[in-house]
Amino acid sequence: MTRPLRKFAREISVVIRIAGWLCFYECLAGLILQLSAVVRSGSLQPADATIARRPHTFKVLGHRVRLNGELFGGAGEIYGRSVYFAINGFELHEGDIVFDLGANYGVFTTLAGCVGSKAVAVDAQRHFLRQIGFAVWLVGNDQNVVGCI
Repeated sequence: MTRPLRKFAREISVVIRIAGWLCFYECLAGLILQLSAVVRSGSLQPADATIARRPHTFKVLGHRVRLNGELFGGAGEIYGRSVYFAINGFELHEGDIVFDLGANYGVFTTLAGCVGSKAVAVDAQRHFLRQIGFAVWLVGNDQNVVGCI
């Protein structure tokens, strides 16, 4: 299998694993609609934009995390490819205190709150704070996010 096809197959398996079959079909439709833009850019970002209209639920670490659809790509990166969990032994537990430095839209902060960790989101760009607040409110775990700086 060629390298681009292997990468595409990994992307598909990530979507199915963290977001389910229905979301996969929605992604596939977006991919078909945006195929020329995806090929030109070499990125799935144009296809991701087609599913940004509504929130999506992701299954991560045994928890359901609901995020604004615009965060689909970031959720795939953090939840699907487990970039934050690449270090052996790194886990989130209920009661942990988590500082999400460079929180951006709060994708990791939201997950930490869903697990039951107390999370503090830190980002230098103030406009992200409103987005983080919306993300944690959407999943109903705002009691676990103790601060946004």
